[in-house]
Amino acid sequence: MPQERDERWVYVALAVLAVAYVVYRYGTSVDLPDVSFRKLGKLTTALPYLAATFFGVFFQMWGRKKQAAARKRMEEGLVREGALRQAEGVTVHVGLRRKQSFEADIFLTRVALYVFDRARKRDPMRIPTQRASGTAFIEDASLERGASEGPPTVRVQLGGVAGWPLLFSVPDAVAWWMDIRSAIGKSTDVEAELAGRHRDERSAI
Repeated sequence: MPQERDERWVYVALAVLAVAYVVYRYGTSVDLPDVSFRKLGKLTTALPYLAATFFGVFFQMWGRKKQAAARKRMEEGLVREGALRQAEGVTVHVGLRRKQSFEADIFLTRVALYVFDRARKRDPMRIPTQRASGTAFIEDASLERGASEGPPTVRVQLGGVAGWPLLFSVPDAVAWWMDIRSAIGKSTDVEAELAGRHRDERSAI
C-alpha cells in the first residue's frame, strides 16, 4: 500500500537520533543558561539502544535503495529482452522442503527468468537460461502434479552457485514449463514429462 512504502518518517527518526547523539557527546562541554544536562541521564543510558536503532534504520534504508536500483536496472533489461510470460502475486517456494516462500512477480524472457519479491525483503533475481560462470542459471525445469485437480507446479532447478530449486504454481503452468524448457534447449513433451513424474512418484512410495 502507498502508506507502507512512505519512508519519510525514517528521515525524522534519523534526525531525532542524531540530535540525541550530539547532546550526549558534547552536552557536558556546553554551558547554556538554565539548562542542566544532568537531567538527561535517562537519555544517555538509553543512547546505546538509540544508536542500534539508528544504524538499523540506516542500513534498512540503504538496503532498500540498493534493491530499488537493482530492480530498476533489471526492469530496463526486461523491457529490452521482451517478456514471453509474466505472473504477478505468485507464491514462490525456495528449497527442497519449501520452508521458505514469498509472494513475487515473475517474468520469463528468452534469456532469463526474473523474480521480484513483492514485499521487497529479498533482492530481485535475474536467472539466466544459459550457463553462466560464477552465477546461478536455469539447469532444468520440470512439472510436479499437485495434490488436488489443480494445475501442476513448475519446478525450476538452478545450477551454478545456487543448486536449489524454485517452485511456483500458476494456471498456465504447462505453458510456463514449455517456454522455460525451450529457452534452455530441452524437450517440451508434456505427456512424457508427466508420465515420467508419475513413475518417479510411484517408485518413491
